[in-house]
Amino acid sequence: MIKKIILLLFFILLNCNIINSQQIAKADAIQSLENIMMSHYHNNMINPAEDIYNDIWNNSLINCYSKLSIIENTEIDLRDFHMPIDKKNILVTSKYGYRKQFKKNHYGVDLKVFTGDTIFSTFSGKIRIVKNEPKGYGKYIVIRHFNGLETIYGHLSKQLVKENEYVYAGQPIGLGGSTGRSTGSHLHLEIRYCNIKINPQKIFNFKFQDITDNIFQINQKKR
Repeated sequence: MIKKIILLLFFILLNCNIINSQQIAKADAIQSLENIMMSHYHNNMINPAEDIYNDIWNNSLINCYSKLSIIENTEIDLRDFHMPIDKKNILVTSKYGYRKQFKKNHYGVDLKVFTGDTIFSTFSGKIRIVKNEPKGYGKYIVIRHFNGLETIYGHLSKQLVKENEYVYAGQPIGLGGSTGRSTGSHLHLEIRYCNIKINPQKIFNFKFQDITDNIFQINQKKR
């Protein structure tokens, strides 16, 4: 009987050590990923986000840059990218700009998705906001990317990431849906730079599922 108890305790301790080792390994892997990503962008990217936004970091407000001096004619490196959805044909159901039927500006593009479709991070970066706005974006995510851009993903049915978490280009971050002020399942995608709204179709060629150029110049004409 004593031998059985000792053997049982041994297996319990062994299992605890295995779980602890797995947790440590996972934490080390995440830290390594963060270090590699930060090192890569600081060494290779043009105008990384840290230099653009200084110490401004806010998990509540989309626009928290009222006191920030905006640098015009900034070059944004787009080469490390991934399309926000994985489909053979990406359909833009509503474009960027003024919409007569609503008598207001549409500061993003709407892409056709079905509820439950996977939504991906377009560039590598850090999750700034994960919230629910029932009368607006619904369940949405804001990511600050290392290249200086910020993206907003609205009307999600589920968010798969947490605030202050690092993500890589192509990582699943949520599931498509129709939450918030929405008349049907779609992804509302916005791209901003220091809260300057940019037409996503100036960044992405959705028809050919590619970027419009390797480098995007931030100026009045291309917004």
